[in-house]
Amino acid sequence: WGLRMDGDVREAALEATGTSHSDASFHYVEIGVASGATLAAMALLLEGCGIRYRCDGVDIANGWSYDKEEAKRRMWANPFPYHWQLWDCGSFIFLKRYVDAIDFLLIDGCHCFECCFRDFVMAEPLIRVGGMVAFHDVDVENQCKSEELQHWGEKLIEVRRAVQELGLLDGSRPGWEVWKETGYNWQTAARGMLFVRKVSE
Repeated sequence: WGLRMDGDVREAALEATGTSHSDASFHYVEIGVASGATLAAMALLLEGCGIRYRCDGVDIANGWSYDKEEAKRRMWANPFPYHWQLWDCGSFIFLKRYVDAIDFLLIDGCHCFECCFRDFVMAEPLIRVGGMVAFHDVDVENQCKSEELQHWGEKLIEVRRAVQELGLLDGSRPGWEVWKETGYNWQTAARGMLFVRKVSE
């Protein structure tokens, strides 16, 4: 399993599948693929739900944590007819060209303020009503850490600032509600996540 797929992400994904349109494919988009653990786990989960689906993984070619060959190996490791694609480009390029509705979006790419903020704003019109967006590394403990520079070493982790200014953390952004927030787990070192659901256009 990928990040927290035995718990919060899995639960949110199942919640999103329960509100998806039965006559359309369920679309999962992951910004920040790394080695593909979460992408492969999500494909397995959706396959087990018995629904039509597609998984799109987006990461920068030659990005510092992107291992395309390992991601492909993970996706092909299970005997299911996956419907997936890896996109070697920046998230802003992908979101500018993407035209299908998104049911579940995981934002886990560059964690600087500008990138997180822009990823959500560009994706917002694409998210289906009832769909989920998850932000990784939103816990207070991991913000602005100098040992974890983002955007090619230029900027710090500021995911929490981004969701605050987007009006997602306090529920003030029209059309959105907080579904769940998880904090940093000191026992497992699992980082916090914020899940928000689109409730109206």
